[in-house]
Amino acid sequence: MKLPEIRTYLFQDDGTIPNNRVLPVVLYPGALKDQAAQTENLFNRHHWLNSWTNGVFPYHHYHSNAHEVLGVIRGSITLQLGGGQGEHVELNAGDVVVLPA
Repeated sequence: MKLPEIRTYLFQDDGTIPNNRVLPVVLYPGALKDQAAQTENLFNRHHWLNSWTNGVFPYHHYHSNAHEVLGVIRGSITLQLGGGQGEHVELNAGDVVVLPA
């Protein structure tokens, strides 16, 4: 089974959200499709700690000193990446997105 192609997004500073000038947002569609329910356990085993579940913040924000990884455990969501001027991206169970600091 062939996974969908990895997608990258590089966003400019929009005056509110600075975005990373070098590292892109990376979307891995279906990366954990067969084990979406085990996403949190997988992240924790690799020492990606401080995880939480049940949604994302309903407002734009960024992390200035830490990268963030999001794994969709079930369902789907549309996120606006890159701030208010960014791009709306549909994510589904099994997708993983890496957001650079």
